Amino acid sequence: MKIFLNFKRLLFIILIGITFTSCTYKDVELVGVEDIKLGSMKNGTISLNTLVKIKNPNSYKIKIESYNLDIIVNNQTFQLIEENANINIPKNYLGTINIPVSLKSKGLLNFRTFGTVSKIFSSKKIDVDAKGIIGAKFFIFTKKIKVDKKTTLNI
Repeated sequence: MKIFLNFKRLLFIILIGITFTSCTYKDVELVGVEDIKLGSMKNGTISLNTLVKIKNPNSYKIKIESYNLDIIVNNQTFQLIEENANINIPKNYLGTINIPVSLKSKGLLNFRTFGTVSKIFSSKKIDVDAKGIIGAKFFIFTKKIKVDKKTTLNI
């Protein structure tokens, strides 16, 4: 009986070791934004539907549960908040995902905001600065990913 319990403990330790060594996380890459469509503008919120090309090199699916980002476009700051994002990225994936986005202007919606939104849709390239936190989950693990990235998006 004692040998069986020792064998059981050893097997448990080996399984835990294999689980943690096989769960290496590689960063999910935002390859590009393929399309942005304006939904609506009301109550200080701008709704957009974005088609984003994403690469997930991991051998497991990742679920984006929440995000809280400040987005700066043309020196205009917007806040991107989603408490229950529920975005699933399949394992070993390279493709497009439709992500509905709600931007809240940090100030009042004014002519500068409308100018920024019209510039987004009229230009081929826009400079975007994103700062904040994304909450992701894979298997039973959760991870808060800090974002601080400047990029030029081709639309």
